[in-house]
Amino acid sequence: MAMELLLLGRPIPARRAYDIGFVNDLVPPGGQLEAGKAMARALAANSADVVGNLKHLTLDVLGETPSQQHYAVRRREEAMMQGPDAEEGLRAFREKRRPDFTRR
Repeated sequence: MAMELLLLGRPIPARRAYDIGFVNDLVPPGGQLEAGKAMARALAANSADVVGNLKHLTLDVLGETPSQQHYAVRRREEAMMQGPDAEEGLRAFREKRRPDFTRR
């Protein structure tokens, strides 16, 4: 699903994002702030020591930290955005036409 979203660039409904695990919860429109605050209160009520250790344990199991992953992704994005196809894609978007890519 991630590859489909990245390569096709199609938006997906919130329900689909929830079903595939891209979002943790669905809330009624306008309820995002209260839902976030409720989650923060629940987290704050837990042992800071346990939460910290669980966070580190999870990151150890998953491998690279999100910051490390973000840096690697940013390097790839920057390289991609400097090519002629990126320029053509942006120009076509502004001109509301299909892009004419030269590098396939």
